Amino acid sequence: MALLPVLAGCDRHAAELATLKSENERLKTELAKLRQGSDGAKEPGAAAGKPDLTLTLIELWTQRFEENEFRAQQRLAGKLMRVTGTLDEVASDRLSLHEPGQARNVRMTINLEKQYAARVQQGLGALEKGAMLTVQGKFSYDRMELSDATIVDKTSGAPMTTQQLQAFVQLGSGAPPPPPPKGQ
Repeated sequence: MALLPVLAGCDRHAAELATLKSENERLKTELAKLRQGSDGAKEPGAAAGKPDLTLTLIELWTQRFEENEFRAQQRLAGKLMRVTGTLDEVASDRLSLHEPGQARNVRMTINLEKQYAARVQQGLGALEKGAMLTVQGKFSYDRMELSDATIVDKTSGAPMTTQQLQAFVQLGSGAPPPPPPKGQ
C-alpha cells in the first residue's frame, strides 16, 4: 500500500515537468518573435547597435590593403562596422561610397538590409551624389563591402528614416538630421 502514494507522486512530477517543458518552448518562441519582429521577419535596421569598429572609408581602405594581410583579416573580417564616406551611386537596395581625389580608386559597395531598403525608398531617391553618409553593416573582407547595412545617424548610430534622409538632403549632408517623429 505504501507504493501507491509514491507512484501517484511520480505521475504528478511527470505532469509538472511536461507543463514546464511546454511553457519553456512557448517562451522560447515568444522570445524569437520579439528578437525578429512580431511578424517573424528580421527587424529593419537589424545591423543597428554598437559597431565593432567605426572608420572613415579611407581608414578602412588603408587597413584593408596596406597592413599585414593576415592581421588585417583578423581585425576586419565579419565585423559590424560603421563607415563614413562620400555617396557615389544609389540603387533601390544598395549604394556605393567612394573617396574622390585619392590616388587609388577607393570604393565600397553597401548592400542594404532588404526591409530597411524597402522602408526608406523615397529617402534613397532623395539622396544626391557627393553627400557624406554613414552606414553600418557586416564587413566582407574579401569583397570590400558591407551587407545587411543601414544608413545611420553619425552621432547616435540609429537607422535613418525616409523623413530623416529627405531632411538630410535639404539641410545639406554636413548637418545632422532632425530626430524622428514620435512613434517611429
